[in-house]
Amino acid sequence: MTNKQLDYFDLYEKLYQTGYHTDMSLSHTKKLYPHLHEVTPTDKEKLKILDVGCSNGLAVKELIDMGYDAYGVDVSKKAISLCVSRGLTTCKVGSATDIPWGDGFFDIIISSDTLEHVVPIDVSKVVSEFRRVCIGSCLLAIACDEEGNKQPLAEVKQKFNDYLSLNSLHTTIMTPDEWDACFFTGGYTKQKTIGYQTYDYEVVYKLK
Repeated sequence: MTNKQLDYFDLYEKLYQTGYHTDMSLSHTKKLYPHLHEVTPTDKEKLKILDVGCSNGLAVKELIDMGYDAYGVDVSKKAISLCVSRGLTTCKVGSATDIPWGDGFFDIIISSDTLEHVVPIDVSKVVSEFRRVCIGSCLLAIACDEEGNKQPLAEVKQKFNDYLSLNSLHTTIMTPDEWDACFFTGGYTKQKTIGYQTYDYEVVYKLK
């Protein structure tokens, strides 16, 4: 299977059908909450924030509870149905390469443990989409290594006999410097490196 043949919508729908991220208490985005002040301008009352790879919507709900006008996007219809089950109305099916909102709609993008799931050929598209829909900063956590838990992918292969040549859900493995280069090329500067511990690169990018 080549990068061009990877169908995000199909793969992640099948992952969710086998129980992927259906634990409604699960949210990778939580670890970024302490750094929201880094990207929050003080001259707006109600900031629009998008969680890219929102999964079951827990982070979107908690961001709303914090006072943000929060939205979510995920490639899986099942994931968005879980968001709806929480009573959320601001989450849509879509991908990081094709975000279903208009230009400049958001003040902030937040995303955790999502961008490494994009195939390398699509990374520049993701950066371009972030720049298109968001006028402010991006608060990101990106895994820089393969996932430790291979069971979800193994279950998809076993149940559907699909994606047999796919060895990792983390299809883009890059160093922090390489991620920086992609965002710099796409028109961003680095506002802050939050940290790089274990395999997670936590960073804030800001439009030039």
